[in-house]
Amino acid sequence: VTGVQTCALPISFDQSPKALEDYVISQMECVRCLFGGVGVEKVTMVFDMTGFGLRNMDWRCILFM
Repeated sequence: VTGVQTCALPISFDQSPKALEDYVISQMECVRCLFGGVGVEKVTMVFDMTGFGLRNMDWRCILFM
């Protein structure tokens, strides 16, 4: 992650597909460990779809998840 928007949300630039996949897995594991504890194997992710459109969708990342 290489920046912050005016509303304090992170921004990243020029990510490789592998880097994005690693980031998604890392975040899922962190949330699982923080909120689930031992024995939790499933994670549910919730996305803010405000401003979403097919033009700005990363299909490779969605298919990976």
